[in-house]
Amino acid sequence: GLTRDSVDAIAVTQGPGLVGSLLVGLSAAKALGYALRKPLIA
Repeated sequence: GLTRDSVDAIAVTQGPGLVGSLLVGLSAAKALGYALRKPLIA
């Protein structure tokens, strides 16, 4: 499994996909990046 220290950054995609699904995924990634204090790569 992964540990917090082994994660260097959080990456997300901008598409393709349904807008609602992409917004939920982006929000989750932003929250995870904020909580772990890691950069978000889009």
